[in-house]
Amino acid sequence: MTRVNLTRTTKHASPNPKKTRTFESLEHSTTSIHRSIKTLDYTSILSNFETLMKTISSSKTKSIIDAHGGLPRFFIKVLVKLEDFVGLRKKDKVAFKKLSPSQGRSLNRLGLVLGKQRKVYGKLMKELRDGGVSSEE
Repeated sequence: MTRVNLTRTTKHASPNPKKTRTFESLEHSTTSIHRSIKTLDYTSILSNFETLMKTISSSKTKSIIDAHGGLPRFFIKVLVKLEDFVGLRKKDKVAFKKLSPSQGRSLNRLGLVLGKQRKVYGKLMKELRDGGVSSEE
């Protein structure tokens, strides 16, 4: 029987794996939200948004984000996009009444959760809206 050496010396560690993993997790959540917006799956949007907020609210993530220049722009962009999306969807009363009960509850809950987050990140969201963004991230 041959013994296999599985030490870390064979792999090259990236310069900052915690930062990389954290930002990959945030990007994955925002990508999932964008996909769900395209399919109008409010339940999926809500669950992905809650995952994103749980990740961004953890103390480890906060320390990594603070050490690397603050909140990423793609996070603020997704908040702005979701706020506009939910506002638009809630105004369309005819389409709202046609939603299944779970989809309707998810859309309402998403609006409430976004309202809470607006209190925390409202200033950054306003800056993004006012200043505009020239490049897509």
